[in-house]
Amino acid sequence: ISGASDYLFTELLYMARDGGDFTMSYAPQQESYGFEPGMRMTLGRRLDSIEGREFGFTVMETMTSHTSAVSPTNTLFTWLQPGSGFNATNLSSFNDANYHHSFSKSHYHSAEYNRVNWNWDVMSTFIGLRYTGMDELYALHSVGGGGDLGAYRLRARNHMVGPQAGGTLHYDIGRKLSFSLAAKIAAYANFYQTDTEFANNSVRLMDVKDSAADLAWGTELACFAHYSLTPRARIKGGYELWFYERVATSEGQVTGFVSPFSGSVARNQDEAIFYGFSLGLELFR
Repeated sequence: ISGASDYLFTELLYMARDGGDFTMSYAPQQESYGFEPGMRMTLGRRLDSIEGREFGFTVMETMTSHTSAVSPTNTLFTWLQPGSGFNATNLSSFNDANYHHSFSKSHYHSAEYNRVNWNWDVMSTFIGLRYTGMDELYALHSVGGGGDLGAYRLRARNHMVGPQAGGTLHYDIGRKLSFSLAAKIAAYANFYQTDTEFANNSVRLMDVKDSAADLAWGTELACFAHYSLTPRARIKGGYELWFYERVATSEGQVTGFVSPFSGSVARNQDEAIFYGFSLGLELFR
């Protein structure tokens, strides 16, 4: 493997994310996001025994969480309160309601290009450029006691790009089995946008957008086991933890009040944590 000039890694991911249990309804709390599949592919070339280049991308299946509640006696309420410019009548579809449906969605994807250095075949380090995208949505739909419709939607999108660095430590056990520990850290410029929509009594009362840019951070930690199938192929499995700080989430846009000015300032003070497993095939040429 150390003499290979090209390599291709394909991996199946099975990851979960913190969150998903947020709701603005008095109805029973939503379940958290569950595990969803994804994939990661890395294509690399060794220019010599020390230096190489590689490109990789990761895509996760959209994670969703939702809950519904029906009250024949119209006893459903919302945690939302009227802010400046609104009053209780502007929440008539959400209070004393017959039906509430609360829904959360989160989507993740990334791409990276790295310059890699190998040292004594027991350690590799890299520095590169990475893009990471996170798209989130929260929605509360309601049917009032008189059949009128209400909707409250929050969307937050993060487009993060910046340098990253990291490395991998390798440890061989015999000819077939090996282990590795990997770490990455990225400093991003986060270009984020938010969209807040509110409708009551089947009338849209608000659709406010905002965008901003700020610094964000990303860290990935992983441990893997490798087993050689042939001199040029091996399987790989492990556990991974991804952490992102100073990102915009749909939950982070909630103030508890709704008014004509809600959503006029985008917020990026939340964090996102992904965790789970990976299983893949490594091919060398």
